Amino acid sequence: MNKPVERTVAITGAGKGLGAAYAKYLACNGMNVLVNNRIHKNQKSSAEQIVEEIRSMGGNASANHSSIEDPNSGKEILEQCLDEFGSFDYLINNAGVAEGKTFHQTTLQDFNEIISINFTGAVNVSHACFQHMYENDFGSILFTTSGAGLFGQHGMPAYSSSKAGLIGLAHSLHLEAKTKNLNINVLSPFAFTNMTKNFLTTSQKQQFTTDKVTPIVKFLLESQRISGNFGERIAAVILYLNDVEEGGETEFLYQHKRVAPKAGRLLICPAYYTHTHRGNPPLTGDKYIVTSWIEFGNPEG
Repeated sequence: MNKPVERTVAITGAGKGLGAAYAKYLACNGMNVLVNNRIHKNQKSSAEQIVEEIRSMGGNASANHSSIEDPNSGKEILEQCLDEFGSFDYLINNAGVAEGKTFHQTTLQDFNEIISINFTGAVNVSHACFQHMYENDFGSILFTTSGAGLFGQHGMPAYSSSKAGLIGLAHSLHLEAKTKNLNINVLSPFAFTNMTKNFLTTSQKQQFTTDKVTPIVKFLLESQRISGNFGERIAAVILYLNDVEEGGETEFLYQHKRVAPKAGRLLICPAYYTHTHRGNPPLTGDKYIVTSWIEFGNPEG
């Protein structure tokens, strides 16, 4: 029997939240993981902590402390993967920061600081990594957007702009890589993390756990079926919905018939097919036009 090929993934902002959940899940599934997170003053390295957890579970991981605001960060991440693991296959652009100022109150310095991390930071990391994948005719890049990037968010103009910009970047890279064996995708995840804790009720915190998101991340990195489009329609933004009450007022329609958004089912609802959407997670009364879906029990079926 042939031994499965070991893949290597680099994850930015993986010292906590969803990034840390991705790192641990992918390591437990046999990937080499480079855990990137900048060091905060007077604090222990969060990247090192996650690496220790992964190694204690028998996984293979190393820490990287490059600041994604540095134009050389992508090259540093790529070279460390090649030096320590002997390969580089996947990149998850997860790092980002939020804000809490309206446009008329913020300064241009504060606005541009958010852009430099959330958007330009992803560009800095992706540039060297994309070049390596393009030249080697293999790889996968996953960008992270949000409801703010899709629909805007009051009091978060820079964050909304940066997350929307990543969608445009991903579309462009997808088109550039269409003749190559590359996957370029965007995920709009939602889970209970330190960033979202103030927006969720106790019930929602129990429902929107990070383990609901991690399987789709692995699927998007590995699947040769998915790269920025479903059929011939570009739909880089994927809305992953799980554990939504069946028979509720929120509707998911496929060819005019209701589809149950049950656990383990990925409903594919490109942003421009989403009607009356007012939030993420979906609110009661929203209507989604489903173009297709995938069962994780048989994702290629």
